Amino acid sequence: MMRSLYSGVSGLRNHQTRMDVIGNNISNVNTTAYKASRAVFQDVYSQNVRQAGTGQPPITGGTNPSQIGLGVRLSAVDTIFNPAATARTDNPTDLAIEGDGFFIIHPPNQKPEAGERAGWFTNEDGQETVNAVFAKGYLFTRAGNFYVDAEGRLVTSDGYYVMGFVVEEESLMSDDALEIILNGEKDRTEGAILVGQATIDKEVAQAAVNAARIALNLAREIWVAAEKVKTAQDAVDRAETNLEEAEEALTDARSELALVSGGTDPAAIAAAEAKVRAAEAAVVAAEKAIEATEKALASAKSALIALTGSDALDPADAQASFDNATDVFETEQKKLNQANADLAVGQALIAQGNKMVEEGTQALTATTYVTKHENGLQLINLEGEVGISFDDTGTIWVMRGEQKVAVFQVALAMFTNNAGLEKKGNSLYSATGNTGIPIATTSQLYGAGKINPGGLEMSNVDLASEFTDMIVTQRGFQANSRVITTSDAMLEELVNLKR
Repeated sequence: MMRSLYSGVSGLRNHQTRMDVIGNNISNVNTTAYKASRAVFQDVYSQNVRQAGTGQPPITGGTNPSQIGLGVRLSAVDTIFNPAATARTDNPTDLAIEGDGFFIIHPPNQKPEAGERAGWFTNEDGQETVNAVFAKGYLFTRAGNFYVDAEGRLVTSDGYYVMGFVVEEESLMSDDALEIILNGEKDRTEGAILVGQATIDKEVAQAAVNAARIALNLAREIWVAAEKVKTAQDAVDRAETNLEEAEEALTDARSELALVSGGTDPAAIAAAEAKVRAAEAAVVAAEKAIEATEKALASAKSALIALTGSDALDPADAQASFDNATDVFETEQKKLNQANADLAVGQALIAQGNKMVEEGTQALTATTYVTKHENGLQLINLEGEVGISFDDTGTIWVMRGEQKVAVFQVALAMFTNNAGLEKKGNSLYSATGNTGIPIATTSQLYGAGKINPGGLEMSNVDLASEFTDMIVTQRGFQANSRVITTSDAMLEELVNLKR
């Protein structure tokens, strides 16, 4: 009886804790870059009423254990680092991380040291390597509402320093630029040679294709004309056969009429005369059909003679000639297509060479900007700078006279296990023994996300889910309170057994 009371009490306590988590999530629904939490429960140990038995086959079988649970307890309060949408602010110092990573904040109440080593460096062999040395005490955040203070430092809303890497100007080596120019000249030369040969091949192939097309069209016309002659001849032969059959029928009809003409049966005479008239009409129709088909045959032969000089050509031979002309045309067309392809390749080589020559020429005097990761983390100092802006790599640009210059790049920290971070308040996190060693990097390197300037990451709290969890939590709390009141009523009944 007492177990259910304490189980109900544990349920009330833990559902209250879950409600605390839900309430905190809802209160931070509009907090910049806030990551929601969730409470996870697990059961407390159980009391064994009966142990499991293996049985004694074939006499008895095994038995399952009988256990009574003793309530619930809090297993974990997890932080959910699902991505959230970005709210556009158009404030140039507002930064939102799209993807993984955290801004690195210098620990408060600690004096900054220039060049604190973190991130990756170049080893003795000149190869890039990851160095996991990270100064203790750094804090991390995804809330990118930053400001420039009176000393030109990039700081959080609480005045904590934002860390980054120095960006320096480096001129491209002249040898590299000259190599680019030489390679461009080589491409242009090869392209010009290819274009010249392809142009000649194209002219030859185009002429051959035109001639093959004419021959193909003529072969097609001859084949069609030969088929028409054959068809017309077949029609004449059928018409002559029909005439012979009609004349035989007329002869038979006249013989029948001669036999019945001396008789006295008018009906027989009339029937015989009708047969004669019908046979005579059939003969006339057959003669007209012969005339028409012979006319069509003559026309078809004239067309064939105009094409070949002869009125006799087997359609099978004409089809074979057409097939051969088709093969010739397709062969020449392939040659033309190849010439066009070579011409396109040559023109592309020339364009590529022109671009390389132009880029190499510009590179002789051009300046590029390189992030000096090997110098370690630095406080971002923008004192005296004007025209401050950020790009999607977190690089900070300023205006010096008429020139736009890169001076710093915002650093990002990467962790093996983001959920292991400990919340420190003010939207800040600190590393723990379960986060893995933090690695300093920059935007879009080593898996770090892109930085969206002029925007802030919103809270990832889903109100629909939170309200649903609130209902479930409320019902769970009510159910556990019913367990307590029901257990109390049962105890009351027990006490009242004797009055």
